[in-house]
Amino acid sequence: MDLKISDHVSDGVRVLELSGVIKLGDSVHLLRSRLKEMLNDGDAQLVLDMARVSYVDSAGLGALVAA
Repeated sequence: MDLKISDHVSDGVRVLELSGVIKLGDSVHLLRSRLKEMLNDGDAQLVLDMARVSYVDSAGLGALVAA
């Protein structure tokens, strides 16, 4: 399953809902670009809802730590 990202604002906090897998390749690229976009837009408060993420490899973990 590929990574899917949806987002909404709750009480002034941007919430990114992630589902699928976060692994080397397109899913890591998508995650990095969405996080970078949110931070560049001035969203200083981000919450990642990873309840529906079934797998994260080391590249995915690296993308999360780098953000």
